[in-house]
Amino acid sequence: ARKKKEKEKAEAEEKRRIAAVVIQRNERGRQARKTLKMKRADAALRLWAVVRIQAAARSMIARRDVVRPLQAVKACEWEQMIIDGAALEVSRMARGFLARRRFQKLVAVREEKATMLSKVYRGHVGRRKAKRVRDDVAHREVHAKMHNNAIIIQSNYRVWVAVRAKERKQYEVREARLQIKFREEAVVRIQ
Repeated sequence: ARKKKEKEKAEAEEKRRIAAVVIQRNERGRQARKTLKMKRADAALRLWAVVRIQAAARSMIARRDVVRPLQAVKACEWEQMIIDGAALEVSRMARGFLARRRFQKLVAVREEKATMLSKVYRGHVGRRKAKRVRDDVAHREVHAKMHNNAIIIQSNYRVWVAVRAKERKQYEVREARLQIKFREEAVVRIQ
């Protein structure tokens, strides 16, 4: 009875240890996911900031390319501009139209590339997440199979021990009967 209690106590202790390990593993996983989420948010914020800075720089460059030629006109040429005002106005409008068109094409190309980059990145993240899920499921299945195999081995061992104990007890009973029989025969021979 004492050994049985000790065995039950040891089994209960082992179950508590396993439960503690599972809880610790789950907590570490939760903390790792939280850290990863914060890192991703930080990376997204940085990417957004980079895109905004690039957009501002491109806008400034495009405006500079349109404004500088107009500022290059010398003050002494204002009289000629008044004379040729209509031609200059048409030219200015044409340059403005062309600059806006170039700028719109640059914006469209940038947005297209940003969309493509975003698609590629989301695909990469999705594939990594799917692989992690597949690996986790496979790990759980292997662990479950190992656990079931351990239970089967333990069960078979206990049956073997019980059968051996029963055989030993039967052997001891046979031996005791034979000794009693020999003693009785010895007593009968002596008399």
